[in-house]
Amino acid sequence: MRRLGAVVAAASLLLVCCASPRNSLGAGSTACFKAIPAAVSEVGRKGSLVGVRQVNAARLAQRRPEFRRFGNENLCLVAFRGNFQPGDLPGAGSAQAGRYAVVAVDSRRATVVATYVMDHLPLRFRHPV
Repeated sequence: MRRLGAVVAAASLLLVCCASPRNSLGAGSTACFKAIPAAVSEVGRKGSLVGVRQVNAARLAQRRPEFRRFGNENLCLVAFRGNFQPGDLPGAGSAQAGRYAVVAVDSRRATVVATYVMDHLPLRFRHPV
């Protein structure tokens, strides 16, 4: 009888824990959803939204040197998939074509600080929107 009571209590606890509402994704990306409108405006509605992610620029610069100029600042990266040609994105520094556009947005002010066109995303965007 005790064993049955313990199983019922554990199942009840598991059900309550899994059914409770969540107010975030459990990741730093949640704070960056306010960056989406600025990024969409920068891309001009070209391409489809892949995802949003908050990253430390210094850590990202280890893989992508172009992010060194942001120092230790936290950035919100918004990624888009599409066929981006040179000149499609006025804020993109290089005149290269690519399958992805990544818009870097200042996480505190929600303003676009850089736009990059590339063939491969610099990191995984785990929380698609």
